[in-house]
Amino acid sequence: MKESASKSLTIYGLNAVTEALKAIPTQIQTIFLNEKRHSHFLSHFGELLVKEKIQLQKRPSLFFEQKFAGENHQELAAIIQYRYRDGKWLFEQIESASQSDWNILILDHLQD
Repeated sequence: MKESASKSLTIYGLNAVTEALKAIPTQIQTIFLNEKRHSHFLSHFGELLVKEKIQLQKRPSLFFEQKFAGENHQELAAIIQYRYRDGKWLFEQIESASQSDWNILILDHLQD
């Protein structure tokens, strides 16, 4: 089965970026942050950023106002790489896994 091309998604705000770092650090490509506002973020996640080779871009407030206008960014954002997979792929994974490995959660149209 052919996999879909990799796509990217930008997430915004301290909670969203923090949870992504905990759950899917290998999928985070770049983090943008205002160092003056988020120095605690760097002290807490600095080692993980280096380990996972996540690009860190320190930016001024004006960058966030221009690039992410209209978003509740809190001067912190991340670009995540992901792949869409179709239902056939999902069922193939379920069939090949033992029953004790099953953890399936399907969500659609969620909003923060």
